Amino acid sequence: AGQILLKSASLSDSDHSFLVTTQNGDKYYFQAQVMSFKVNVGSVDQITTASVTLELTTNSAGVGIVEVLAP
Repeated sequence: AGQILLKSASLSDSDHSFLVTTQNGDKYYFQAQVMSFKVNVGSVDQITTASVTLELTTNSAGVGIVEVLAP
């Protein structure tokens, strides 16, 4: 479902909300525009992946990014 949403968002000029969760449980909430969505087809022994380019719609100081650190 997330890949379908990203592909659709790449065709739009709108901002979209994202949540990135790191392995240690830190969470980062932010808005961005999806600038590209490119499918990478692997060989017979590889999985098919996609590369996504996001452009954050925050200022250079990071205002607009909400950081929630794991306890």
